[in-house]
Amino acid sequence: MLSITLEQSGGFDEEREQFVRKERYRGRLERHFALENVDAERIKAKFKDGLLTVTLPKLRRTPPSGRRIDIE
Repeated sequence: MLSITLEQSGGFDEEREQFVRKERYRGRLERHFALENVDAERIKAKFKDGLLTVTLPKLRRTPPSGRRIDIE
């Protein structure tokens, strides 16, 4: 299961001759993804310029080896 959580808070102040305005916000976002056939030890994530990049490498599966069975 891959879970991505974002918590954001901020706001701004605006002052003019007749009034002062202040706004504040706070939010939380969660997403959950069920993953199969992923190598959990090699997962990488990078956050740059407001973009989250998650690299999920597939498991390296070896093909089943052929085996000869003699019938008696």
